[in-house]
Amino acid sequence: MPGGLSRSSPEKGAFLVSNQTGGISKDTWVLGKSKEPITVVSKSIKAQPLVRNVLPSRTGERLFWLGRYLERSSYAVRLMRMTLLSYNEADEDIHIHETPVLSTLLRTLTILTGTGPGFMEKATLMNPEDELLDLVHKIDKPGSLAYSIQSFLTNAYAVRDRLSLDTWRILDSISEELNKMRQSNTSLMQAYHSLDNMVVKLMAFYGLNIDNMTREPTWHLLNIGRFIESAANNCTILRGMLCQSFDAESNKELMEDTLRCNESLVTYRYRYRSNLEMHGVLSLLILHEDNPRSLIYQLLEIDQHLKSLPNQDDHEMFGVDRKKLLEAITKIRLCDIDLISTPNPDTGSFENLTTLLDQVVELLHDTSDRIYEKYFSHTGSGYSMIQTSVIPEI
Repeated sequence: MPGGLSRSSPEKGAFLVSNQTGGISKDTWVLGKSKEPITVVSKSIKAQPLVRNVLPSRTGERLFWLGRYLERSSYAVRLMRMTLLSYNEADEDIHIHETPVLSTLLRTLTILTGTGPGFMEKATLMNPEDELLDLVHKIDKPGSLAYSIQSFLTNAYAVRDRLSLDTWRILDSISEELNKMRQSNTSLMQAYHSLDNMVVKLMAFYGLNIDNMTREPTWHLLNIGRFIESAANNCTILRGMLCQSFDAESNKELMEDTLRCNESLVTYRYRYRSNLEMHGVLSLLILHEDNPRSLIYQLLEIDQHLKSLPNQDDHEMFGVDRKKLLEAITKIRLCDIDLISTPNPDTGSFENLTTLLDQVVELLHDTSDRIYEKYFSHTGSGYSMIQTSVIPEI
């Protein structure tokens, strides 16, 4: 008789107490004199309250860099694919250093990956194959694609408990593709096909996280890293590809490559339905707030994710981690698109565009430093990401 008493007993004066809790029956014989009343007090077992785990600062830092290395790898893959395609299609007897488009792509690749001097040296620019292969598969070369992807995987495996099971499968697939890519070091054509497969798997990782990650500090930190890196790389691509003026055909090819690198070529053709013009390209990649590949969109996303993090400064309208970012947003919104899209008549370079992009990159670096100081200081409390004044038990 669950929760009650049974009069059936092996001897006189014995009562069977049957208590059923959570599907488990517990029977107890209570012995006493036959004429004495027996009072049974049933004590209910209270369920223990669920305690949410905290987000240590080291885990937050891993998520931040996971987002940064994801975007760093994606931009490097896209630019390398365009560079290899342009190089493989070029005539064998051309002088690369005299070809504006290909030489600009190679130099921009060196700037983007931070592997200088690289193609900034004329000797390397004239014979680029060894340097290109190193940038693809050399894992011990800081800034190379293999190095960035390995850093991405290292941070991802360190926070596996924050990722879904399907995302684990994508990580394993990226790791396998990295091994294949490192083995394709015999020809640039093999390297090009490996890059095709890699960019698809990197985007699969990003897509699964949009679908599966809860919108907690883990999500916001990963995306802050993503958009900081994306905005900085966007500025690097624009500065390297579009801040010099060449002949009309070369300028058109470089504008098209810039749009391809930012996955915005189809958007441009749909929006403007005209030939490529500097004014339209810069408007789309810098000022259009509805274009997820534009600079202003990326900065606004950083600001939204920062506002969603806990421990904001209550006594200030904007926290220290947002002030430099808001300065960058204001500079872009106030810029004169006609001015930055017009080259200097004397030098032929886009000096106003260069100045704007350099200022935005510097402000992004300051923003990143302030975020790091505020959230990832390991000497302070490890519970900075939880919205509570009481440290829970683990």
